[in-house]
Amino acid sequence: MTVYRAAKIIRESIPVLCICAAFEIAGGQVLNRSLIIPLLMLVPMINGVGGNLGSVLGARLASGLHAGYIQPVLGDRELMKNIGTTLVLGLVTFACLSLVGYPVMRLLGSPIPLVHLVAIVFIAGCLLTVIEIISCIGIAIISYRRGLDPDDVVIPIVTTIGDLMGIICLFVAIGVVGI
Repeated sequence: MTVYRAAKIIRESIPVLCICAAFEIAGGQVLNRSLIIPLLMLVPMINGVGGNLGSVLGARLASGLHAGYIQPVLGDRELMKNIGTTLVLGLVTFACLSLVGYPVMRLLGSPIPLVHLVAIVFIAGCLLTVIEIISCIGIAIISYRRGLDPDDVVIPIVTTIGDLMGIICLFVAIGVVGI
């Protein structure tokens, strides 16, 4: 049975949280200089869902590694089921989100056509989902193998990666769609 000690949790968490805060500030500065104002409304939506997907997968992996029903190897059957479930959940969620976001953006005065908005959200969401899955697996396995508690490091790092990559994925999707 694992015994949690406050000093160990703080010692492992503080450096991770400080690094994550610095990256979040950098991501905010990128947005601060952006000129695509109507599409910036999508950032909280995409980052929120991406962060939720990464957090859920991170929590499942940390629990599975602690309990021993997930092994820290890429071919593990239970790990692969979690990856598949997260991928399907991300694709379905971003597809629905793109349709739900359209009326809201129209109410807020966005001139972006439905087809473009659906494409942008879906492309950005799919890219972000894959990035979140890859980063979550890598961070969980590396932290577990190094003796760190994945509960202390996976979710802060994965949500920070998701916030930064969500912005980048949004800009990539905007470029692909051609707005």
